[in-house]
Amino acid sequence: MKSSHFAAWVVLAACSCGHEDDATSDDVTPEARITYYDDIAPLLNERCATCHTEGGIAPFSLTDLEAAQTWASPSLMAISERRMPPWGARADGECGEFIGAQWLTESEIETFAAWVDGGLAAGEPGPALTPEPPLTLDVADTVEMSTPPTVPELGEDVGYDEYWCFRLDAGLAQDRFLTGYDILPGNPSLVHHVVVMPVDPTVPSLLEEASNGEVMAALDAQSPDRPGWPCWSLAGPGVYVDSVPVSWAPGQGAVHYPEGTGVRINADSDIIVQVHYNAPDLSFVGQSDETIVALQLEDQVEREGMFFVNDELLNKMMSGAPETIPGGMPSTSYRWALTKDEIEQRLVRFGIAPSESVEILSIFPHMHEYGVNMQAEVSGTERSECILDVPRWDFNWQFVYNYARPVVVEAGEQFAVTCTWDTSSTTQDVNPGWGTEEEMCFFGLFVVPSQ
Repeated sequence: MKSSHFAAWVVLAACSCGHEDDATSDDVTPEARITYYDDIAPLLNERCATCHTEGGIAPFSLTDLEAAQTWASPSLMAISERRMPPWGARADGECGEFIGAQWLTESEIETFAAWVDGGLAAGEPGPALTPEPPLTLDVADTVEMSTPPTVPELGEDVGYDEYWCFRLDAGLAQDRFLTGYDILPGNPSLVHHVVVMPVDPTVPSLLEEASNGEVMAALDAQSPDRPGWPCWSLAGPGVYVDSVPVSWAPGQGAVHYPEGTGVRINADSDIIVQVHYNAPDLSFVGQSDETIVALQLEDQVEREGMFFVNDELLNKMMSGAPETIPGGMPSTSYRWALTKDEIEQRLVRFGIAPSESVEILSIFPHMHEYGVNMQAEVSGTERSECILDVPRWDFNWQFVYNYARPVVVEAGEQFAVTCTWDTSSTTQDVNPGWGTEEEMCFFGLFVVPSQ
């Protein structure tokens, strides 16, 4: 189904068989009958068909009557359980309000359920269902870059997922501000998500006595026959990343930062593009991809912001006082917090003047495969407000969530994150780290000083 930010269905083994196209239940009048052509096709077109189309990232299409009927029962289960469309955060308004939330409304779910219960009626045929293409950037001032042609190493022996990083040059003569972006995958069937990070090669890396540039060069040298390097951890193990301003998944379309805001891209920074390749089956093995990254850049913005990342679990490990996550636990949690002043210190180090309060405009939560739940809140002496709840964490579906209204953090308040993991599958304590067999309690924040 349509994603704002990664794609593939799981646990869809069941199918609907032996249905009557125009059957109706005894208590549904013909006038009230829900039909595919009148009610379901438009819903699938808007919410699902961008991914579930021929050549899309999803493993099957939902763009015709027969496919919709075949997958009706598991589709209803997936949308009722909020597993599809893929949107990890609660979108009921109780823990933040987000732009472009992909949850179906209760009314839409009831409509789909009524169609299933009513016998999957076809109705009067209409025009063929053609998914609307995602929006593209509507400005001319963009810098376009392309990843080199590459054939991901996918298959039964190496796995059907690969995270690969490419080092690109934006060709900037001066610092500029990112105000929007678009991603155009060369092979939509393979590209599961894309993350773009400006990385300063001159700053110290996460490894001792090595710069970011040295670490990336060493990683690149490990695969001399193929440009780039494996990077299941943002820009790769050991690379220090302080900003993740671009995240994309199938169906997302172009992204525009809030009016008047932007993130500074240093002219000396490398542009690191992480592509998550996914092969739904063996037929995709051996296919190539060449993905275009379009960055909307402006010389000035009214309000400069910073998309910074933080993880106190990792920070303690790097400071020589590591904490581990207990193994054998069905539920174990870790909490860290940043005060308003600590957030502001990040902005000041980035060259942004302090203010009485700061505004959180976007957030990016991240854990690994033991993760089950992630929450964030803003609290102080006069309030405690939930601003994010990801109740069923899924490592394969990670998003940047953009707030419909800024979340303001005042003096004396703090932003806090709680990560919960299920480590019952291992008897060993789990170490913090960048590997997927390790864990993180990682968060990205797009923050601007209040006006």
